[in-house]
Amino acid sequence: MKRNALFIIGAALLAVILAWYFLLYKPLGEDLTKAQAETTAERSKTSDLANNLRRLQAQAKNAPQQQAFLRKLDEAIPQNADLAEFLLQADDIAIDAGVDFTSITPSPPVAGGGSASTIALSINVTGSFFQVKNYLTQ
Repeated sequence: MKRNALFIIGAALLAVILAWYFLLYKPLGEDLTKAQAETTAERSKTSDLANNLRRLQAQAKNAPQQQAFLRKLDEAIPQNADLAEFLLQADDIAIDAGVDFTSITPSPPVAGGGSASTIALSINVTGSFFQVKNYLTQ
């Protein structure tokens, strides 16, 4: 009888331990693993966002200089394609540099992104190395 009682107590204890493991410990362990993975992912996102914030704050400090540079570029790039005015200016620069135009070949305007358009232009000039360099610099 003692053997049967010990066997029943052992089986009941094993059943309680197995029930505890499968009903409480294992699900809570899986939840803990998920929570740790989510925490790691959120920490990574937080780190990335902090890095982006530092980069943007550094850029914000330079915003006035960047805006001044953009205004300078806006002034340098005409709003409308004025090929005739460009050719007159290129001719004046060629005279100053001492080069001669061999040929000028513009292509039809091509619409670009936004309101800008592109006009491909081929200019052939003749002159000494330094004259051509001076022309390109101007």
